[in-house]
Amino acid sequence: MSAPAPQTISLTLPSSHPLTVCYRATPATPDPARPTLLFLHTVGTSSALFAPQFAGPLAQTHNLVAPDLLGHGATRAGDDALEDAWDYDTQAEMVVALMDALHIPSATLTGVSQGGFIAPRVATLLPAARVPALLLLGTSLLAETTAHNSWDVSAAVGDLRLALEADATAADAAAFTPPDAFVDALVGLGFGAPDAAWEAHVRETYGGALGRRRLRRVVQCLMDRPAVPGLREMAAAREVRVGHGTADVVYGVGLAREGAGLMGLQGEVRVVEGGRHFLSASHPEVVVEMVREVEAAVAAKTAA
Repeated sequence: MSAPAPQTISLTLPSSHPLTVCYRATPATPDPARPTLLFLHTVGTSSALFAPQFAGPLAQTHNLVAPDLLGHGATRAGDDALEDAWDYDTQAEMVVALMDALHIPSATLTGVSQGGFIAPRVATLLPAARVPALLLLGTSLLAETTAHNSWDVSAAVGDLRLALEADATAADAAAFTPPDAFVDALVGLGFGAPDAAWEAHVRETYGGALGRRRLRRVVQCLMDRPAVPGLREMAAAREVRVGHGTADVVYGVGLAREGAGLMGLQGEVRVVEGGRHFLSASHPEVVVEMVREVEAAVAAKTAA
């Protein structure tokens, strides 16, 4: 999980809610002479998910920026209303506010799983010049229903949601720790194998009274997730690529192809043999290849 040291910045959303965003970046201050890649992580992880990218060749040529999303990592809402009521549109607003605060004029967005729910929403908030390209990896653009998924979200986290939404005494909330079954499934399904460091991260992030509240909202947003709106219009003005692993047991390759079709893309799904749900972690070399491909496409379009 090695990655650049986290930094924090205070932001205010269009709704006037304050928050403190934790993010990782290399260089620590984005270099205006470099193109920028902005990475959005999965449910239950953090910006540290992109340690392979921070340690890889893209870090030598690009600005790499990855925030901890609301409800994740060390990002903190500044008031209870935001902590308990953010959604994926709010996450997109946070990303835009971070881009503005860091003076990032444009960025290619890479969204993995949950990050892929958010990246298209960011793009719809900004002109194509600011988000010229997106990589959507191991994600779903359809609503979070069993009919659309390789997994049953209600069976996976439905009981946990009920427990988190139930009243708890102050003592019980303070002693809360995420159930082992949830932690094991999150890490195992995502990475394809147990990982002690990430298991410890999940337990630390979501332990105690505040962690319980944060996990409640994460689970609510995942289970209630609607389809991403305006996909065809968003994609028409941008270069979009979809990557999906054959070993992704959460969202299957067929779902990725269906999402690509909703964006009007034909033959644009990069199928990665053995790729896991957290595709950027299992196959970091694919991210490098897809970034170079999409940047070449943007350059050719600009030159035309």
